[in-house]
Amino acid sequence: MSVGDNKSMRLSILDDFMIEEILAAEGDATAADGEALRRDIERAELLARKSRLKALREEIDKERSTSRVVQFDSERMKVKLRAIGSAAASPVTMAARSGNAVDDDDLNGLLEDLAELEQDSEARDNE
Repeated sequence: MSVGDNKSMRLSILDDFMIEEILAAEGDATAADGEALRRDIERAELLARKSRLKALREEIDKERSTSRVVQFDSERMKVKLRAIGSAAASPVTMAARSGNAVDDDDLNGLLEDLAELEQDSEARDNE
């Protein structure tokens, strides 16, 4: 059972409990009233999920529509990368390198990643 299934099961039990409590408070409510209430709750849950999905899609579309070019000074990033490596308690290594040295493409990729992380950090600090 996944976490989502567990959450759904707990919510379903809670829904059933609340429906029973509402019906008990009404006294003369019928099983048909309970089913109608359950359908109303399911419709409300579906509308809430659709609304959340729409908001997520809009967020994804917004991110896709804004292209991002990372400008950086490669020499400054190399110095920063060396500082990170020398400040680490244990040597910093590249995973899955099979004993091969880092080539220029890998190094440029690392420098671009570092510059992007730096820009993201600065953007979060400015929020």
